[in-house]
Amino acid sequence: DDVGPVIVRFGIAMIIIPVVAVALRFWSRALGLGTKSSDGRRFWWDDWAALAVLPFSIAQSAIFMHWTKLGLGRHMSTLDPKDIEGGLILLFAVYFPYNIAVALTKLSAILFYARVFNTKGNRAFKIALWAAAFFVSAILTFSIFETIFQCTPVKKAWSAATPGSCINEQAAWYAHAVLSVVADIFVLALPLPMLWKLQLKWSQKFLVSGVFVCGYGVTAISIGRLVANVNMPINTLFADITWNVVPILYWLLVEAPLSVLSICLPNIFSLFKHL
Repeated sequence: DDVGPVIVRFGIAMIIIPVVAVALRFWSRALGLGTKSSDGRRFWWDDWAALAVLPFSIAQSAIFMHWTKLGLGRHMSTLDPKDIEGGLILLFAVYFPYNIAVALTKLSAILFYARVFNTKGNRAFKIALWAAAFFVSAILTFSIFETIFQCTPVKKAWSAATPGSCINEQAAWYAHAVLSVVADIFVLALPLPMLWKLQLKWSQKFLVSGVFVCGYGVTAISIGRLVANVNMPINTLFADITWNVVPILYWLLVEAPLSVLSICLPNIFSLFKHL
């Protein structure tokens, strides 16, 4: 059995989607479509945050695609031990671009709300935006430190023969997945009070509604990843990791690219409407 070629094709698609989405977003913004920032600039911090996601999202897909050369998508029993260890090093490494990409998409959505809604004179909403940004940043910090220090020494994370100890990785994965779902819901719910209380222009309602529609999809992906983790006990996972990790891998591969698409869709809709 070998699903490596499928993973490569899927990875290529997950590179193309965010690149095209961000390109269309910047085309739309360059034409002056959508809501401008309060200072009149066409490009604002939410746009730059969306652009900053790309190298991390691409790196994540590239790492998984490279892992297929070391046996990802095949059974461990057919692989060279050196390739297995090389794959575990890639698994260790991929969590850095993955976590950064997911965090940046959430921060871009928060900055989008700050641009669309005038926060001047609305201290409560401004505090809520800062709280959401802090929460997302805290999750990212937790994820980075958990990845680096999950084992002592660090090398034990990919080398089982190395003397040392590791934390309960299953619990850490559950914690991260749950926090990610909570963060998605938090970011998604942020502008609800503003929508209920304020008389918005149709363009603003359209843009924010687009984020809501796509946001529910991203939340579903986070929940799907959580369910995949729950259904795959860590002992079962590592018994044949190059094969058993594939279902979880698909959720990891799709989350950041589709999150990028979701934060770009309002601008893409505006562009298509203009054309």
